[in-house]
Amino acid sequence: MKAAPEFQYARHGSEEFNARLHGHLTGLCAEVCRALGDNLVALILGGGYGLGEGGVFEIDGQQLPYNDLDLILVLRTKSSRALRELAGIQHKYEKLIAIQVDFSRPLDVRDIQRWPHTLMWMSLVQGHHVMYGPPDILTANAPPFRADFLPLIEATRLLVNRGA
Repeated sequence: MKAAPEFQYARHGSEEFNARLHGHLTGLCAEVCRALGDNLVALILGGGYGLGEGGVFEIDGQQLPYNDLDLILVLRTKSSRALRELAGIQHKYEKLIAIQVDFSRPLDVRDIQRWPHTLMWMSLVQGHHVMYGPPDILTANAPPFRADFLPLIEATRLLVNRGA
């Protein structure tokens, strides 16, 4: 039997679900590393699964992922070519896992250091899973975020996002 992953992607998911998703993500990460080589600084899982709160539903006794995968790319040199190189990996894992796999536009460390004060970036810094790269890539580089200084428009964005 496989060892349980150190990170729990879905609190409401079974050990088997989390182990299966971990296996898929480990394979996806290895393929991204091969495709991008030395240009890859970090690959980060954000969203629900990066928070450890990913959605799960059950069909015929098997738990399946519900949410999409939000993957953040941090590169040494930003290039739209990176996304083209990952298109085949993206499609492969969308079919394999049966959910959408989203890669962010390529970022570099300077982008992280200049993140605007938004709920999206604050949430990512507070809850993510570094699949490849320095474990503190976000926390060491993102500007400090204070919830009491979020612009009011962020409340609207949150409501629209949750409503969708």
